Parts: sequence; C-alpha cells; structure tokens
Amino acid sequence: MSESSYSLTLDQENTQISELIEQDIDTASLSTCFIIPVHNEERTLTKCITQALQQNLGNFEICTVLDRCTDRSEEIAESFSVNKISKKNPPIGINPWGEVLRYGIDRTKSDIIVWLDADIILPDGAVGKLIKHLGGKVAMASCRFRSVEYGPLDKCMNIWNNPLLSRGGFKVILREAYEDIGGLVDNYACDTILDLKFIQAGYEIYVDPELTAKHDRPMNLRKWFNQWMRKGRGGHEIGYPVWYNLGRGFYCLSLIRKSIWFILLGPIAIIGLIIGLCQANKSSKLNEKIVADHIRKRVRKIWKK
Repeated sequence: MSESSYSLTLDQENTQISELIEQDIDTASLSTCFIIPVHNEERTLTKCITQALQQNLGNFEICTVLDRCTDRSEEIAESFSVNKISKKNPPIGINPWGEVLRYGIDRTKSDIIVWLDADIILPDGAVGKLIKHLGGKVAMASCRFRSVEYGPLDKCMNIWNNPLLSRGGFKVILREAYEDIGGLVDNYACDTILDLKFIQAGYEIYVDPELTAKHDRPMNLRKWFNQWMRKGRGGHEIGYPVWYNLGRGFYCLSLIRKSIWFILLGPIAIIGLIIGLCQANKSSKLNEKIVADHIRKRVRKIWKK
C-alpha cells in the first residue's frame, strides 16, 4: 500500500460486515502483534517494549513504527528483538499520529492488533485478559485509564477524564473486524471514530473496569491547550453539535469545585475548543443516531460524576 492511499472516508452505506460478528472466536489460537507508534519516545520506549514482552502471550510479535525520530528511539528499538518499521516521509494526512499507527497496522498480518502508545503503562497480564473478551460481537477491548500524577495538572486530567470510556493509546482489536469497517480514518478524532464505526456496524466494545492503564506523559499548560484544540476540531469532525463541543469546556470550568486549577484550565479549554472548531474542515459521515447516542451516554456519565 502506498502512503498516498492512507486517507479514507467513512461511507456507512458501503460498509460490509463479515460473518465474524456472529461467531465465537478461539482467541488462544490467534496471532497477536503490538503496534507501537514512536516519535521521539526515548523516555518511555524501553519500559513500553519491556512490558509488552512480559505480557505472557503465546504467538505474538512487537512492531515499533518509527516516525522520523531524532532522539535515541531507534537505537532503543534496535536493542530489543522486535520488528522495526521506519517511516521516513513526512505525514500526508491531517493526523500524523493516526497515520503512523495505520502505517504499522497495514504492514503486519496478525489476527489481533494491540494498539499501544509508547507512553502507556499496562497492568500485568492486561492484554491476555482483554483478548479473552474478543469474539462474538466484541471487536475491541480496552480498560480504565489514569494519568501518572507528576503534578497538579496531571491530577486535573484525572478529574476531567472518565476512566470507563474507551480511549486512544491502548486498544486490543480483532483485525478482521477492523478491516470490515475500513480501519482508521484520517481525522483528528480517529480513535473515537474507530469506536463509533464499530458500534455503527453492530459490533461491541468491552472496557474492563478491573484493569487500569496509566498514561505516563507529564501535563503542562501548552499540552493542555493543544489537547483541547484537538478536542474541538475532532469533535466537529465526529459530528458533535456546537453546544456539546463547547459545553465540554464550560463543564471543565465548573470543575473548580474539585480543584482551584480549573479557574485557569477552564478558560484555556474553552479557547482551545473554539480555535479547534474554526480549524475543522471535514466530517466523518457517521450515522447521526450513533453520534447522538454516544453524546447521551457521555452526558449521563458526566452527570453521575
């Protein structure tokens, strides 16, 4: 596959679903591949590869997808017996992270894809436990997420995030189901759109409430702003109405009752959302009912908090 063929659009009218959705799968007999996108991840890459090797799986491989790294990431990957794919060309789509991930998935052949960002810390045995949930209608499994708390901004991330929502960074996916729905699209919210494409096609996503992965990336104000700018742009591209997109920022501001930091972080979130909305330029073409159901579930979970 050429790099120029990365960009995809979602057309639910033409999505074809295989008989896999009605089958129980013998996951013990399937091959597994960890896809680790890497762009200057020398701080966490050793720990990431080591924990993947310690997941106690049978037939598996680890693939690091090196995206124009200028630090020691390539040297670290070479120190392990892992498959190393180098992506030398600059990104051609709007989401370089999603593009690198897809680049690796398209160049491996395993039955099960483990999407693992280099800054994710996994619980022991997490992948094997999640694989057992795949099959039947379950096409993808994940777990709870928390940020490693280096400081007050990381604590605020944990206040904001709902740990029981499927998130990018770590997902265990049946490849056949992934290919049935057309895989990742070139979009700022490619991880959320992947979830919704599965749901739209009749698949289910399992989130294990007993397992918690940790995001090991210290937060600062610049990262906070950029994250919300991506939320605004990605939300529009998913099909979120403006009231819901901006409402997330005002809800963030309301969290001042839990941390005084939100008196600063709330306005930054709102400004980032507005700028992201102005930058958005394409739609995911997801079914409106699927998006509306997704919003209702999120609002209910926020209300319970």
